This record gives sequence, C-alpha cells and structure tokens, in this order.
Amino acid sequence: MQDIWPWRQDLIHTPFWRLYWNLTPGGILTSASGTLRFEPNSFVLIPASYEFSTSAEAPFDQFFIHFNFVDTVKAVGDRIYTIPGDSFSHAYIQEFIQSYNELDNRLHCEMIGHIILGHALLKCKNGPVIRKLSSERRILKCIDFISARLDEKLDNARLAEYCGMARNAFIRLFSATMEETPQAFVRRKRIERACHLLHFSNLSIKEIAMRTGFANQYHFSKVFSRLQLNPPRKFRSPHFASPME
Repeated sequence: MQDIWPWRQDLIHTPFWRLYWNLTPGGILTSASGTLRFEPNSFVLIPASYEFSTSAEAPFDQFFIHFNFVDTVKAVGDRIYTIPGDSFSHAYIQEFIQSYNELDNRLHCEMIGHIILGHALLKCKNGPVIRKLSSERRILKCIDFISARLDEKLDNARLAEYCGMARNAFIRLFSATMEETPQAFVRRKRIERACHLLHFSNLSIKEIAMRTGFANQYHFSKVFSRLQLNPPRKFRSPHFASPME
C-alpha cells in the first residue's frame, strides 16, 4: 500500500499489468477511454502496453500489484476495467498490509497477493481475453532456456539446436505455439527484464543493456524506445513498487 501525492505520470506504457485497489478517493487515470476517478474499495485493472496518464485531486491510499501472466498464457485487454470490491477482497488486502513489513511473512504475503489477483480477475465481467497457449514440451523447454540466458546470444540456430530441431522446423513450431516468432519473443522478454531493472534496481542503463543481451547502450535505447514509446531514461520512475511475477 502507498500514500500517493501528486501521482503525476504522463503516457505510461509498460509491459506488465496493473491491479489497483483504492482505499480512499483522489486518484485519476486518463486514457483513450476517457477519465476515470478512483472509487474507494474497488479494483482498477490496466492491461499491459495500454497507454495512460495519472494525476490526483488529493492525497489517497492505494494498494497495487504489478504482474505478468506466465508465458504460456495469452492475455489481451483493450481498455481499463473497473471491478467491484467485496468483503473477501478487503479482508485479504488488510491482511497483506498488516503482514508486509514483517520479513518472515513475505512468502505469506505473496500467496495472499495471488489470491487477491485471482479473485479480482474472476470478478472482472466482460474483461480481458485470457487463454492458454499450446503446451508443446520442446517449446516450454526453450522458453526456460531463453529466460535463463537473456544476456547471451540467442539466435534461431542456437535455439533450434537446443530443442534438437532443424532451424526452419523450429521457427514454424515456435511461431505456431506462441503466436509470435522466436526472435520477437526473445526481444519482448529482454524488454520486460529491462523494464523491471529500470524500475527496481540502481543499475546504469549501460549495465541493463548488457544484462539483457543488447550489443550496446545505443542499440538497447533504440529498441526500447520503439517498443515502449519512451527512452529508458524517461521510463525510469520512482512511482512503482515490487511486482508479482
């Protein structure tokens, strides 16, 4: 939970989803869908890569979770969703807040966070489309391989060899299974990791470029700006807390 003021952020565009629970009024979201004022004890769900701006009419208290779905789940949303709260949500959020600052309870808090998130998504009527992609064993193995080696060279030849497949056959299978090419997936995962490091570490942009497998800082900044609509320095912001992954 965070006490927020003045909460001014322009044209946010991030690769992770956001779930807000507002304990008091004051927050404002502005997007292509219009202006939304936070209501107490209700959820607001914002899809990944949905562009919006924030402001506030007064200081307000907010509980929030930043999260991504697992790679084998496809989730698509085209707007900001409001979800009514209930006593179940409120009780678990209060338990999370009370336990969060106790180091021994961090795993407990993470489990509560998953309960809150799942409950909110189930209550989101006419919400985002969430579906499971095919669980092809070789592709699942490849996804784990990519995620553990984002700082290394990951061309299609290497990935195909790891999967024990011919290059072209691997590209076809990966693209059909994940609904994007292997290199588009690698690029997306690198940018997601970079976003996480920009927000939740003190690493320099040059160090982040190296840790996410880019040839140099210039190439990283070019790709990042194209995909996130902002350069890395502008994207870096203090207005975030640790996400759930």
